[in-house]
Amino acid sequence: MIDRLKQPLSYIGLWMGKRVFDFLVIVAIAAFVLIAAYRIGLPGLYYDEVLFVNAARGGASNEFISKRIFGVPVMVMPYLGALKAWIYHPVFAWWGVSSATIRLPAIAIAALTLWIMYAWLRGFVGKIWACVVVWLIALSPAYIFTSRLDWGPVVLMQFFKTSILLLAFRFAQTRSPWNIVGIVACCAAGFFDKFNFIWFVGASALAAVVCYFSEVRAFWARLPIVLRLVAAALAVVCTIAVTLIIYPLIELPDPALLWQRVQQSFSGTVQTLSGAAVAQFIFQTDQGIIRSVEFFTLQAALILAAVSLLPISRDPEVRAKFRAGRFSVLTMALIFAQIVVTPQAGGPHHFVMLFPFPYLALGFFGKGIADASKDTVFKRLWVGSLGAAAMFVLGANIWNTSFYIRKFQNASTHYNPRWSPMIDGVSAFLKQSGTGAARIVLVDWGLHNQIDAVSPEEMRDELVDEWPLFKDISTLPPESRRNTARSPFRAGKNLAVCFAEKNETFPETRRNFLEYTSGDDVSVRLLDTLNWNGEDVYEIYEVSRKESGR
Repeated sequence: MIDRLKQPLSYIGLWMGKRVFDFLVIVAIAAFVLIAAYRIGLPGLYYDEVLFVNAARGGASNEFISKRIFGVPVMVMPYLGALKAWIYHPVFAWWGVSSATIRLPAIAIAALTLWIMYAWLRGFVGKIWACVVVWLIALSPAYIFTSRLDWGPVVLMQFFKTSILLLAFRFAQTRSPWNIVGIVACCAAGFFDKFNFIWFVGASALAAVVCYFSEVRAFWARLPIVLRLVAAALAVVCTIAVTLIIYPLIELPDPALLWQRVQQSFSGTVQTLSGAAVAQFIFQTDQGIIRSVEFFTLQAALILAAVSLLPISRDPEVRAKFRAGRFSVLTMALIFAQIVVTPQAGGPHHFVMLFPFPYLALGFFGKGIADASKDTVFKRLWVGSLGAAAMFVLGANIWNTSFYIRKFQNASTHYNPRWSPMIDGVSAFLKQSGTGAARIVLVDWGLHNQIDAVSPEEMRDELVDEWPLFKDISTLPPESRRNTARSPFRAGKNLAVCFAEKNETFPETRRNFLEYTSGDDVSVRLLDTLNWNGEDVYEIYEVSRKESGR
């Protein structure tokens, strides 16, 4: 009986032995999903998270729809395509709009991106090293929380970026033209999703030419003359079109301030990769987050890139790994340079485009040096040191990620007013008290998108976003200010929502609303103040206008 069981058990053991690292990667992806989805209803929906919702619903209004074709939303903003809105349209049609339906699809796409990353790295550095790198990425707060909140947005950007790298690797192996078609399609989709994807396209293309010049030249020489002419023409057309779009946004800093801009951008990169930048925005504090690890990770990647230029080994496989590492570092450096010369860039959703190139570079260089060392004492020391460093970085990532979890768990956590969980309280109050209101006027920036996203259809027609009016009303002639302030309100009962004092996005909006709206034919009465942990966050006013005040 025991002998009969030995053979199938040995097969099972062999199967598991071959796939143990695949299994470990699945565990890493599962951990990413569980952490990202933890308490998914908190905090309240942020402005960027829901700016695509109107377009995804079909675009009943023109808010965040800058271009339509045959009535279909095509551009959410002048530099942001409606691709995400198209993806989410069936999701909202079937399950409605909520924090879960907004965030879970983004988490699912980010999880798929991790598997694509592993599939690419596995062919380059083997399962063990690929597994380590994926674990570092999966548990990094820079990946977990920008994906969960789709900050920027960035999830589709990471998906297309990783898919391009995988397709390029597969093309190098198989020479299949379909991989080139896939690369072009991903580049086009990434650029349509958000125009700054051109940072990655341009940086990776130039890095590929520099690091793989002989392969690129050989591939170009093998193409038929017709295809070369077509490719050259398309390249010229695309370059001109992209230049016309991007060039007006580029501004080379004053040479005297260039180094300052570089330092600021490097600091922003470290803060973003460590998770500190997102924490600072959500909780208005990053105290407790370890940032130095990402600083040393970037430094190590740059140092190893320089070391890889030395004649360490002539082994083609080792040199291939070194070139992949240099490609990662050069791509990262070129993206960083483009961020430096783009004045509008500087947020976490910009710097996260550099992720996860530092980890990729360390994986390539680490494996390359280990292979070059053969079976020597140095190899064992090197692999042991890298293993210890990887565990240290993983520990720092887990610590920084746990910072977010602790904050979300703590009922007394302070939130940025524009990300307060009490936005749900505002929506509930309006659903209960907004019945019969002629209009619901939103006085300050950072209110309309969130309230509109979670409001029933009948209420959305009443919402009016008037923060520009109240912000700039003091620039008008004094005699016209009062009439302008009253213009959003109709005869009868209206509601007005603003941030509480000291929590305004633009302090003048609330001040001008209170100063210029009330009068003989218009009364303004505070209905409720919504607070979080004893701090006043939102105020809701009833604005009554007489029939004669139309």
